[in-house]
Amino acid sequence: MKTNYKSVVYILLAAVIWGFAFVAQAEGIEHIGSFTFTAIRGFIGGGLILLLYKTPLKHVLTTGKVYADHAMQRRAGLWCGLLLFVSINLQQLGIAETTTAKAGFITTLYIVIIPIILFFRGERISPRIFFCIGLALVGFYFLCITDGFTLSRGDILIFLSAILFSVHILVLSHFTPLVDPVKLNGDQFIVGAALSAVVAFFFEPFDISGLSGALPSLLYVGVLSSAVAYTLQIVGIRDLNPTVAALLSSLESIFAAIGGFLILHQVLSVREIIGCAIVFTATLFTQLGGSYDS
Repeated sequence: MKTNYKSVVYILLAAVIWGFAFVAQAEGIEHIGSFTFTAIRGFIGGGLILLLYKTPLKHVLTTGKVYADHAMQRRAGLWCGLLLFVSINLQQLGIAETTTAKAGFITTLYIVIIPIILFFRGERISPRIFFCIGLALVGFYFLCITDGFTLSRGDILIFLSAILFSVHILVLSHFTPLVDPVKLNGDQFIVGAALSAVVAFFFEPFDISGLSGALPSLLYVGVLSSAVAYTLQIVGIRDLNPTVAALLSSLESIFAAIGGFLILHQVLSVREIIGCAIVFTATLFTQLGGSYDS
């Protein structure tokens, strides 16, 4: 598969948005429950996409191709929405019970899980990509792990979410050449939001004042993280190797660190700067050579 640099740009832009979304999410769940937060952000993001579905936005990202298989479109939205519902909520529940640094490191294990899944499916992964995966993991360790690495219940939840995020990326990679990617993003967030709303209704209290406090965070993750970034990911992943797409997406951790510095005034240590440099190097190597197979 040849490198599609437009797809690379789409994934990188999504990673930037997701990175800064860590700040918004951390602030938002201080006011409302995790499932409530996921439900509202999903309805905002999915609703916005479907509302704008007939506008030029669709044609800018998809070249206006007409997809006639409505059954396939519905099936893709249901499967991707179910996976998104489970993975996002597992991650948010886990973050509440572990440190942000460990959560960031464990989440990025999807860059290892995806090629492992592909390998057991019989697909060939080049030595260069395996090298980049290992290099990126070293970088993430320097960036995220600053104390002893012990596992808690939260860590296990985050690891399970990483597995589900991996499956989600692969399922998106399967469906995006077959269905309208913009509508798929809207559909998957509506499905995920509806499922989250059901859980929130039974298990989380609803507080209007809490909702008011979380509103700025909800707008950011609903509009930019959900509507814009996930659409960019879906469009970008159509013409990109899933393993490389995962590596590029994992740069969100670096942009989260940058967001913490710019917005929360958190200063990067020398160790963290080294980690950033290693991860950038690893993702750069994935783009050298022009193909992903050996």
